[in-house]
Amino acid sequence: MVTLPSRFTVTRRREELEAALRAQARMIRSRASWIGLAGRLHDDEAGKAEILCRSAARQRLARPVGGSQPYCGVMFRLRDATGDDLPRLQEVFLQSSLSNEGDRAALIDHPEALVFPAVSLSSGRVRVATIESDLIVGFATTVTKDGFVELVDLFTDPDWMRRGVATALIDDVVAFARAIGVSGVSVIGNPHATQFYQQAGFVTESQVGTDFGPGLRMHLTVPT
Repeated sequence: MVTLPSRFTVTRRREELEAALRAQARMIRSRASWIGLAGRLHDDEAGKAEILCRSAARQRLARPVGGSQPYCGVMFRLRDATGDDLPRLQEVFLQSSLSNEGDRAALIDHPEALVFPAVSLSSGRVRVATIESDLIVGFATTVTKDGFVELVDLFTDPDWMRRGVATALIDDVVAFARAIGVSGVSVIGNPHATQFYQQAGFVTESQVGTDFGPGLRMHLTVPT
């Protein structure tokens, strides 16, 4: 006989999960504060370096998909994700999602949105960026439909943000789109990430509604 959990049990489990997520958020907030202090101390230099790094990356769009590529002095290996990568993908997804203070409260109130679904590994193309130890430091999920590539996920381990991980993944997506003869890449971007997407070559088309507030429909034309 299958016994369904009582409403009290379900509520308690949800409260325990939310408490765990809030603890995770406090840890990330503490780490983000330290990183933010270091960033403010070197704001001008870091900002200029990041812009130069992304500009240089834009000039390497013709390179083949995959393999190891240097970005800002760091060597990332780009490869397809496998089923064995799921726990690490879920960890990066959670930590990256909670690292943005503007989204944190809404996400904690909806803990189901903080779980990277296993089905994504079979329903889309998931590419990961790894460092020498094969540690995944970021990933991107795309689906191809209606003649364009849709960027569904783009997440970076908070410890590796602003070091070229997302740029490497975007370039990989663009190279893939070119390889299959698709002329555009589309994304519904978080308004907090508008500057990044614009620097990566995306232009805003319109504002759209999402489960967690307004988003921006953006498009990048794949260079020929």
